[in-house]
Parts: sequence; structure tokens; C-alpha cells
Amino acid sequence: MKNIALIIKSLVVIGLTVMVGSAVQADCVGDKQKHQCALADGGSYQLERHGRTTRVSGITGEGKTWSRVTRKQGNAIVVIGEDPDGTSFRSRSVTVGDRTTTTVTPSFGKPYQITCRGDDCVERLTK
Repeated sequence: MKNIALIIKSLVVIGLTVMVGSAVQADCVGDKQKHQCALADGGSYQLERHGRTTRVSGITGEGKTWSRVTRKQGNAIVVIGEDPDGTSFRSRSVTVGDRTTTTVTPSFGKPYQITCRGDDCVERLTK
């Protein structure tokens, strides 16, 4: 369960990082609104920002594609993504005070929700 919580926190951090523009970069060309980067592992990605929406797509060093669309909507961050293994997901994270609730709907398996206060997280399946 702790691994899933770490994955969700990572998704939220990735979403936030993309939204605020402090992503890890190597050999990048462009500006904060639109750029392309070549990564040390041979992969690369492209980022484009339009208002509250950020689109990132890339290719791994093994040649597999992935993508993320992150939208900030009030106190919520919505991420729609496709992983290099072909699976997709939708997550919605809402933060109120010190509590963040993330609901993940994967392309396979059951949707689940993780609620965290600091490092204390509780996971449950949703209906």
C-alpha cells in the first residue's frame, strides 16, 4: 500500500512540477511555454503550456512512447496519461488544507483513492 501511495505522490509531484515549470532537464531547447529535451538515458520529451493546461509527450530510451495532459482546475489537478507500457489512467488530486485526496481511474483494474495528511496516507477502492 505504501508503494501505491508513493506512486500517487509521484504523479501529483510530476503534475505540479510540469505546471510550475521546474522539471528536470538535460539538453533542452525552447522556453518555459514550449520546449524539447533530450534525456541522459536516450529518451526525450516535448512540453507545451497553454493557460492552465500542460501537455507532455515523450519517448523512453527503449523507444516506448508516453504522454501526460495536466490541467489545473481551482484547487484540483487533473492528470490524464498513457504510460510506456500502453496502460492509461486519469487522476484527480484535490488539496484542502493539509489533506490531499487523489482518485485514480486506471485503464485496467479498479479505481482507487488515496488520502494523505503529510506522510500519513490511507488507500481505499472506490466503486
